[in-house]
Amino acid sequence: MGRLLVNPIQLTAVERRICDVIRDYCAQLGDAGLRPRIAGGWVRDKLLGLESEDLDIVLNNVTGERFASGLVEFLKAQGGGARGVHKIQRNPARSKHLETCTTTVLGVAVDFVNLRSETYAEESRVPTVEFGTPLQDAMRRDATLNALFYNILEGVVEDFTGRGLTDLAAGVLRTPMPARQTFLDDPLRVLRLVRFAARFGFELDGEAREGMADRDIHAALVRKISRERVGTEVHKMLASADPLYGLRLLRDAGLLPAVFLCPDGLPQGAERHAAGMDDQVDALDAHLSVLRERSPGLAAALEDEAFRERFLLSTVLACFRGVQATSTKKQPVEAVVSIVREGLKLGRATVGAVQMAVRSIDSYHEMVENYGAWSRARVGLQLRGLEDHWRQCHYTAMACQYFVAADEDARQTLLDLYTRFEKHVCEEGLEDVHKLRPMIDGNRLVKLLGMKGGPWMSRAMSMMVEWQLENPNGTPDELAEWLQTHRQDFLP
Repeated sequence: MGRLLVNPIQLTAVERRICDVIRDYCAQLGDAGLRPRIAGGWVRDKLLGLESEDLDIVLNNVTGERFASGLVEFLKAQGGGARGVHKIQRNPARSKHLETCTTTVLGVAVDFVNLRSETYAEESRVPTVEFGTPLQDAMRRDATLNALFYNILEGVVEDFTGRGLTDLAAGVLRTPMPARQTFLDDPLRVLRLVRFAARFGFELDGEAREGMADRDIHAALVRKISRERVGTEVHKMLASADPLYGLRLLRDAGLLPAVFLCPDGLPQGAERHAAGMDDQVDALDAHLSVLRERSPGLAAALEDEAFRERFLLSTVLACFRGVQATSTKKQPVEAVVSIVREGLKLGRATVGAVQMAVRSIDSYHEMVENYGAWSRARVGLQLRGLEDHWRQCHYTAMACQYFVAADEDARQTLLDLYTRFEKHVCEEGLEDVHKLRPMIDGNRLVKLLGMKGGPWMSRAMSMMVEWQLENPNGTPDELAEWLQTHRQDFLP
């Protein structure tokens, strides 16, 4: 069923005032040929009935800097609100192929740039950019539904590709130019289409799917696109409404190894680990919706964007647990760390959470299976070693074990076991065990035992934490008495 587009576009009060200001400025300039247009995502979102703050205005016969500077002076003369113009320099590494100028108009950040045409050299995604026509500008974009313009002077939507409105109504992602050439020119467009599909639930047309599966495109993605840009698109995809749909598209196109790029120096036979990513996405596709229904805790946790990103990364990359990459220059590093840190350039917090979740899958499951026979201290110390990631580790281990369970009875038994363990952790007050600190600090410890400070103190601190875990109601005086009787354990 097609989508009902909101056309004519319904402007907010602020958007209407901004457009009025631009019309008035254009009238003052007296340039009959000047046509400012709002481009790209704002037009798409407004047609879908969504709000957008992404105001990009393209100009047909003047540079963005000249237009924006003149507009600011016009607003100042009118007593209106405008700030100075900030020029964003050309930066191909961050997909900025032309200088853009930004200013604040009536409290809203607005970018200005001229229409352009682009031509690409074979080995570069950095184009040669020239002034272009509206058609040329539309044809260089990633999808027809992202190539729509809103003509500010006339107050109408313009569809120079001839397919944008139809494709948006149908929810189809189609490249304006032949898909293979579009993707070879700039392989990042592949990931952008996947992200839009995951965000809006759009379908990719057959030619786009075929182009995405082309091995030449995969090689170009690895060769031409910085890993920061890949990581940015993956991050946005995993934060979208249906990130699993995006992962399925990557799997179907054979793109997972190019996106989650394996490091050099993997041991012989490690190709099976890379192939295992397809299996992990298959498992997520088959079981995640049921897991969410059966595990309210997981369902609630997945509502958090950061948790969801780390959970999906951990489960997809679980096939690399225990695998280390080596090189002649560096110490061995866990493959999953290299993929997330170097291959996606994601932040330290995400790297740490994914590393911990993948590394602990098997040991965590062992704890869940045996916690009834373990002391409170043993459970607490293992949870403490997970730092603040224990829930991430809990649900990652649960999901990975669920994927390989023999049958439905085994899966239900597994979920019951993990649910009981989670309840046990909460009842024992171990949710924040990583924050537990010794009740006796270093200064008092030295005085208490009459010993000089030294390496022995680290072991003493660890033993105090273990004692506190085993004696949750213990007092500092009881701990001090215990330390006195065990002082020989700290001697070098």
